[in-house]
Amino acid sequence: VLAQLGDKANRTCPAPKCAVEMELLLVLDRSGSVGRSMSTVLSFAQGLASEFVISDAYTRVGVVQFNADAEVLTPLSPSAAAIGSAIAGGGPAGGMTSISDGINLALGLLGAARAGVKV
Repeated sequence: VLAQLGDKANRTCPAPKCAVEMELLLVLDRSGSVGRSMSTVLSFAQGLASEFVISDAYTRVGVVQFNADAEVLTPLSPSAAAIGSAIAGGGPAGGMTSISDGINLALGLLGAARAGVKV
């Protein structure tokens, strides 16, 4: 039977997406210290978000970026397309690092969190 399957026998099925009711905030460092690693950071963020069922019923994702200042790229969203665009559409790496601004801004987004949902 394996001989009949050929290459298909060596393929693995992707793991199912995580269907959990949760609010997930991604705080992306876009400071100068990230430099040439920015594409790795963005790829990781996209990959992480893609592991969840993004919807109003399950996971909503918010995205914040920071360097010297912080900026909300998208508030908590049930739209995978909006989240992907937010991650890809932030500014280039550069400037100082104010992680506290990023975390504080992300914490402010929790005011829109659904009651009783994991954060």
